[in-house]
Amino acid sequence: MQHEAIDIPESTREAWQKSVDIMADLMDIPAALILRVCDAEQTQVFVASRTQSNPYLQGDITERHPNSYFEASIAYSSLLKVVNAAHEARWRNGPAVGKGMVSYMGLPLTWPDGEAFGVICVMDNEENRYSARSERLLEQFQEIINLHLVLLFQQHELREKTKIDALTGACTRRDFFDSGSAEVKRARRYGIPLSVLLLDLDHFKDVNDRYGHACGDAVLRVLTRRIMDSLRASDKYYRFGGEEFVVLLPHSELEGAHLVAERIRVLVEAKAVEFRDLEIPVTVSIGLARLEGAGETLDELVAKADKALYMAKEKGRNRVEVYERLPELDA
Repeated sequence: MQHEAIDIPESTREAWQKSVDIMADLMDIPAALILRVCDAEQTQVFVASRTQSNPYLQGDITERHPNSYFEASIAYSSLLKVVNAAHEARWRNGPAVGKGMVSYMGLPLTWPDGEAFGVICVMDNEENRYSARSERLLEQFQEIINLHLVLLFQQHELREKTKIDALTGACTRRDFFDSGSAEVKRARRYGIPLSVLLLDLDHFKDVNDRYGHACGDAVLRVLTRRIMDSLRASDKYYRFGGEEFVVLLPHSELEGAHLVAERIRVLVEAKAVEFRDLEIPVTVSIGLARLEGAGETLDELVAKADKALYMAKEKGRNRVEVYERLPELDA
């Protein structure tokens, strides 16, 4: 899993902020932090206690240094305590010591799959042995934050699962309206062309009625894979409902989108779907529309593609129709 994609809401950040402020206050120390691993090279100060003498600010990026307290805490599975870095050669050249933080106590924070999230820690600008009470406080906040990470991880997994249609492997209708709305905003902001294809498998009810729903499901799976394999990485394929699908084509003008639509139509028609000892011929009708006008919404864009799809069916199916070229628009 790409852990950096997991969103941490502001309410959670605020709760963590209170945690580090409480620790700094109760321990009477200048710095309490929660750090998040960015990548192999850097960590970020995710929250920092709002104490006047804290040399760290929220959002600061710190390099992952071999003599860093933070790096050692990430590697350890238990409490790391440094009473006075001046007495231990390992820490003397560390970045925190360079900021005057000569004592440290920290614990690792981990995602539920075992990957490192970062560190929760406290630091002082003078020798500090940190009491057993301070240790317990740090451990309690570590436990709370790790529980938050479990919930965030599970919520992210659930959201990701709802983006993929279980039968076909295409993206879901819900994801279409989420990601599609974002694409419309991006197209508006940067002047990027955006087109949409609305696909409907011709006479699909007849396939289910004649060969059974297991066969119909197989047809949907096979055609979805063929079509998805033919698209660019930037294009997205969604199951809109039943045998109806949508293709979102960022960076595609009308002519380019028309070529994509025609390629899909030919691809579907060219090879029957094999199911057990059967060969099931399938064709597809496609409506195409392009984002136009300053205020056009995603719903309006889909409605245009739906009108074009209706015309494709009216004209005999197994064809592509373009909304901008429908007869009533030529007048």
